[in-house]
Amino acid sequence: MPKSLQELSDRLDIQDLQSAYSHAIDTRDFDALDRVFTPDAFIDYTAFGGSAGGLEETKAFLRKALAMFGGFQHMVATSQVKLSGNRAAAKTICWNPMVLKGGGSGEPRVFFCGLWYHDEYLRTLDGWRITSRVEEKSFTHNMPPEFTNPQRAMRQQGKGGRATTERGSRSRKRPSAAGAGRAQRAAGERSPKGPAAKRAKGRKR
Repeated sequence: MPKSLQELSDRLDIQDLQSAYSHAIDTRDFDALDRVFTPDAFIDYTAFGGSAGGLEETKAFLRKALAMFGGFQHMVATSQVKLSGNRAAAKTICWNPMVLKGGGSGEPRVFFCGLWYHDEYLRTLDGWRITSRVEEKSFTHNMPPEFTNPQRAMRQQGKGGRATTERGSRSRKRPSAAGAGRAQRAAGERSPKGPAAKRAKGRKR
């Protein structure tokens, strides 16, 4: 059955919205998500160990989590969209390569995520917006074991950074053998029983 011009227009608008999400994430323009989601939207990334909650909570999570990556892309395709008046639902494939920054002298690590987005849409005065997005995991390839839970990985990375700093500060405070000897001789000179004290006592006699 031929589609009406209104349905074709709605489908193109939803397709543009899906692309706008990917571009906002991949360019780290997280405030652009305000033009993708409704203010009361629910976003669930728990399939890959991420956050679940409202728009502002999601933006805060993305800023922190994606700082660990040098680059990434969210490529969407083969979307099944079901329209129902001013509402719609869709299931959309996402192919997501990620480049994890190398720590220290380590090489960057590239891994891949395959997933579906389960979305619900609403036609608003400003156009179509996503009211709910829930990720469904399909597969991963070459993902570091610690990144099965990115929030835990972020905490561990933070602890690792602090531990390194503490070890570095302790190592700077530890004197060398020669330095320790000089410190001991200096302490002996200052001691009431040290050579300097004995010379002063001899002069008084």
